[in-house]
Amino acid sequence: MAFQDSSTFKFLQRRSVLKEDVLFPKEAMSMISSAYGKRAESMKPQTLTQMVYTLCLKNGYEPSAIEVVNSVNEYIMN
Repeated sequence: MAFQDSSTFKFLQRRSVLKEDVLFPKEAMSMISSAYGKRAESMKPQTLTQMVYTLCLKNGYEPSAIEVVNSVNEYIMN
């Protein structure tokens, strides 16, 4: 499943942009986790990384690869 096509991810993109704040990787991962629930736990780390990066970019913040990977790894470890 391509995450860009998912209605949940499209909702997250709209919601994050409506906040009109810069979205950092940890916040983006938290939004993904809340929106997807248990499904997020079964997603590949690469998919989560792409989702976090995309949400941050949509909100005017270009995170470094390390920031994105750290936020996804922190989620996976918990």
